[in-house]
Amino acid sequence: MKDVLLIALLAVTLGCATADSRDLPEPAASGSRGTDRSQLAIGEIGSSRILSSTTHRVPSENGIAHTQDVLIRLVEYANITAIRGTTSFLSAAEIFLLEGGLGHNYVKLGFITEKGFGYNYAITVYGDMVCKE
Repeated sequence: MKDVLLIALLAVTLGCATADSRDLPEPAASGSRGTDRSQLAIGEIGSSRILSSTTHRVPSENGIAHTQDVLIRLVEYANITAIRGTTSFLSAAEIFLLEGGLGHNYVKLGFITEKGFGYNYAITVYGDMVCKE
């Protein structure tokens, strides 16, 4: 049963993650990103703790460019203070902030690759818990 669920999940992910490069949106501007669009570093970690740590991987396919949006939603009283997106190899992919992020309890990230490339990113979201009475 687990194998069937895993195969179905991968099929849906790959189906949603592939796109023709003519349909790819332009990356959103982000001054915190710098010129290296293959990495993401927004905010200051300071004394914040890790609220989410995930890995997002799409294998390379000949002639296919990938685009994918990833939404990471935290508990209602979370406050994001930093986001790090790193790749373990030289990447032809771009990562960028679409929505949310610092000061919110969610972040929506976008990934885009060139044709024939995949990506493998580790996303770490740092923040504080702000309990309102």
